[in-house]
Amino acid sequence: MWCITQLDSQLSKFLLQSLTGCYTVPMTTNAKDIANTILDQIGRRLGGTLSAIGAHQFTVIPETIDKDENGHLGGVCFKINPNPKMKQHGTVFVTLACNDTYNVKIMTCKGKVMLDAHDVYCDMLGGQSGIIEKVTG
Repeated sequence: MWCITQLDSQLSKFLLQSLTGCYTVPMTTNAKDIANTILDQIGRRLGGTLSAIGAHQFTVIPETIDKDENGHLGGVCFKINPNPKMKQHGTVFVTLACNDTYNVKIMTCKGKVMLDAHDVYCDMLGGQSGIIEKVTG
């Protein structure tokens, strides 16, 4: 079972705000449901995308106040282990946009953006042909 924690530390909120340019609202049950749905769509089962890329330290991303192109309804972020494609540890941010698509950002531990994709549909997230596994290995 994957463990999801709330985004509650000041440092995490600052990081999220600096990446998205939005302020967060208090955590809701809906944000946790969105995070769990995203993990299911990426592939949380044994042998799925999440285990293939070594995903760990899952964190719920709360909804933002700003509902324009920068705003989102919630999401999830998680760390990934280094592999042949990503030579160093990284972080994956997946948020649900207001137009019912996902925004995906993949960064290395040194801050290099490996992917910044918008308007990603749920069937494009996981699996061997999914956007996350293509970038992270």
